[in-house]
Amino acid sequence: PSMTLSITSQAKALKKQGVDVLSFGAGEPDFNTPAPIVAAATEALNSGNHVPLGHEPAFARFCEALVEFVTDSTDRDQLTPRERELARLVAQGLDNAQIAATLGVANKTVRNALSVLYRKLGVDSRARAVARARDMGF
Repeated sequence: PSMTLSITSQAKALKKQGVDVLSFGAGEPDFNTPAPIVAAATEALNSGNHVPLGHEPAFARFCEALVEFVTDSTDRDQLTPRERELARLVAQGLDNAQIAATLGVANKTVRNALSVLYRKLGVDSRARAVARARDMGF
C-alpha cells in the first residue's frame, strides 16, 4: 500500500491500543505533498520543535505555503489587479455603494465589473461570490 495508507493503518492500530495519536496521514492516497509545504514543515522540525510556533519564521513560511496551496493561485492569476481588488472588497462584505466609494467609481461601473467577476469566479450570486473570494484567500 501507499505510504499514506500505511501511516493511517499504523495510527489506527495505535489508537486501538489506547495510544493518543494525531494522524496526519489521512487524505488523498498517493498524493505528494507540494514541495514548499514539505520544506516549511521540515524547517520547523529541524528547529527542534515538532510543532512550529507562531513567532517562528518557519511557521509563517508554512502558513504561506499552505494558503497558496489551498487557495489555488491559478484562479487568482486569471483575475486582473482591479478584479482582485474587487474580489477583496466583495469578500469583506461591502455592498456596491461602499465598493464604488472605495474605488472612486460609479455604482454602475461596480455592477458591470461584478458581472465580469462573477463569471470568472463561476458564481451566480453575491453570497457565492463572497464565499468563493474568501476561499481564494481574498
